[in-house]
Amino acid sequence: MGLSVQHLVHNFTLLSLLLLLLLLLFSVSTFSIVASASFSLNTDREALITFRSQISRNPQTLSFSWDQNISPCNWTGVSCNRRNRRVASINLSGHGLTGSISPTIGNLSFLTSLQLQNNQLQGLIPKEITNLFRLRVLNLSSNSLEGSLPSNLGNLVNLQTLDLTSNTITSLVPNQLGDLKNLNVLNLGKNHFYGPLPPSLSNISSLTVLSLGTKSRSGPIPYELGRLQRLQVLDLTINNLTGTIPPSIYNITSLVSLVLASNNL
Repeated sequence: MGLSVQHLVHNFTLLSLLLLLLLLLFSVSTFSIVASASFSLNTDREALITFRSQISRNPQTLSFSWDQNISPCNWTGVSCNRRNRRVASINLSGHGLTGSISPTIGNLSFLTSLQLQNNQLQGLIPKEITNLFRLRVLNLSSNSLEGSLPSNLGNLVNLQTLDLTSNTITSLVPNQLGDLKNLNVLNLGKNHFYGPLPPSLSNISSLTVLSLGTKSRSGPIPYELGRLQRLQVLDLTINNLTGTIPPSIYNITSLVSLVLASNNL
């Protein structure tokens, strides 16, 4: 009987130690998750503050203010995802913003949408933007951005919309665009792109809109573009394209708009 009681006491002690250990592990894990989430939101806050410091406002437009005493998720034009309260979207289109886009934008690792169109932003598109591998929408159209496109654009594997229309970008159309296999809309018109159209664009099988009109691309229309069987809009107007229109283009049964005027075809 004594041995039985001793055995029970021993088992109870082991069980108590096990429960205590589990409680400690749970507490440490919970603390780590909370600390990590807090640190991540602070990282987003710091990136946004630096971004804000490099842009200004046209006095004729409405201003926006970011109160540093409240969560960035409540700032004008900023939205966070519900799961982990990280900054997921920035939409400051049409705010009359001037200045440049800070490289710290690349620190917003959960960003899925960046819309800064219809402003007066200048300078380069920072190469750090290619760190945003979750990005699905990138719209910087109708600004005064210049220089070349960032290298490694192919890193934006989840991108669905890329709209850089109406800037002063001077660059070749990079072959890496062909790596954006989820892209639906590609608008690069009204810039200063030059050189031939890369056949690699035909690798973007999900593409529905391809607009490269109005400026100085040269060379032939790649025959491979006929592979884009979901394409609805093909705009290559006002360029220096030469040769004949590939017959493969006429096999794109989804096409509803084909604009090729003012070339040397």
